[in-house]
Amino acid sequence: MDMHSGIKTEEKKIVTEAYLLKISDDCNSLINTANEHKRSSQFEKAGDAFVKAAELMHSHRYRNSTVIAAYEDAATCYLQIKDCRALACYLSAVDIFVKTEKIEEGIENCFIWGYKCGQELVDKNKGEELYKKGEDLRHEHGLPHSCVITHFDETQLEIEDDSKREQYLNELTELSMKLFADFALKRMKNFTVKFFIYVIYKIKCLKELQKNMKK
Repeated sequence: MDMHSGIKTEEKKIVTEAYLLKISDDCNSLINTANEHKRSSQFEKAGDAFVKAAELMHSHRYRNSTVIAAYEDAATCYLQIKDCRALACYLSAVDIFVKTEKIEEGIENCFIWGYKCGQELVDKNKGEELYKKGEDLRHEHGLPHSCVITHFDETQLEIEDDSKREQYLNELTELSMKLFADFALKRMKNFTVKFFIYVIYKIKCLKELQKNMKK
């Protein structure tokens, strides 16, 4: 390699590094903007910014978990205003799971996100679209039915520390959402309907207790 070729190679390297740095700055700027809008309850603008960040990161092969998180953040914002674009965000995230061969994670999240859409959106059929997506993926890849719930500790419901109890309440809420997703698709093998009702009842009681404690 002569000196002239070496200089050109170095110049290309500098240009590439500068370009990647700009992309990184753009992504960070979009995420920061999205979070600012979210904090000020401007959920549509927040969702739009999260989507732009997700698309930019995905096109430049950022870590898949980071891209999925951005799509999920966007969907969460859209759900706040009952915007059906939440469904598109969730489907984009599922597609990434599928393309990276994380099929089971994709299927599980179809049910979790389907439940959220069914609860928050005016058009309840949007949730069904995600349920169907999960079932289609299961059939396509020959995966058996399985319950996504693996652990439940009733003693945690009696925690006295407010912060720890609130943390467990959030975990329990997520657990119940997963359980309901299974129930909705008649995938209940290891848990009964009675147990599901019991979990929901406990959540309701704890929320009521927390509300009274704050008064």
